[in-house]
Amino acid sequence: MTSEVTGWVLLPPDAPAAVAARVLVEVRDVSLADAPSTVAGSQLRTGVRLSPGGRIPFGVRVADLDPARSYGLRVHIGFSAAGAVEPGDLLTTRSLPVVPGSADGLLAPVDRVD
Repeated sequence: MTSEVTGWVLLPPDAPAAVAARVLVEVRDVSLADAPSTVAGSQLRTGVRLSPGGRIPFGVRVADLDPARSYGLRVHIGFSAAGAVEPGDLLTTRSLPVVPGSADGLLAPVDRVD
């Protein structure tokens, strides 16, 4: 079975009034402290209009999340199609836990990369 993790990406007041090339929202399995996290599900949108202090809704479909594991949310808003993090992009910079069974209405603030 699958479920959906939903919520809003919260843009900072200094976000550009522009169109983002890509908005990537990932639910990642962060259970292992000594290994890279793995992607449990993602949503990629292109050509998303941004406004300072605005919100972007998201919905990430995931296989049922294992309550014995730990999950987190990662957001990358990029202005080039390359996908790499570049100066001026917007990223999550803090831990945003995704709790299995209660993953609706999450708020994901992002910050500008210098």
